[in-house]
Amino acid sequence: MDTQLAWSREARWPAHPLHVSDARTFVLDCLAETELERQAHAVALVVSELATNVVLHANTPFTVTLARRDSWLVLEVRDHVAGRVAVPPPSDGVELHGRGLEIVQALSQAWGVWPRRDGKSVWAAFNLDPQDEGRSGAGGGAPEGEGYGEDGGPSGEGPDGDLPPWCHY
Repeated sequence: MDTQLAWSREARWPAHPLHVSDARTFVLDCLAETELERQAHAVALVVSELATNVVLHANTPFTVTLARRDSWLVLEVRDHVAGRVAVPPPSDGVELHGRGLEIVQALSQAWGVWPRRDGKSVWAAFNLDPQDEGRSGAGGGAPEGEGYGEDGGPSGEGPDGDLPPWCHY
């Protein structure tokens, strides 16, 4: 599947809790600039969760990339620690922490982890096709489960990880 990159925006920050808010503002500004405000709540919450994970667990500078390719909006948060992303078991509603990736899964149509030469990227994809609105899971052509395993470990091969064909940029 060959897809067209419409646009891509990127920003970097040091690992500090204050920069989670900066990442959220960056995403909201990008969405407003590209007239995709209807995605704002979901994408802002997902970037908050992923940036918080970097600050708390990787403690490295992080890069946020937001890109539109055809009917897909792809959010990527990259850190500089190689390895797996620990996916906790589903919560029972009592824990105060550990729900971030559950939120990412609930709000996006697909998500996963790409290994990188200098760390890893956690990505989430949002289907912009209004005909597919309300579909859960990997709707509208996103490969279900692409990019992550049941244990949350990274999948993909190659020096920068193999990106699903619908979101190369």
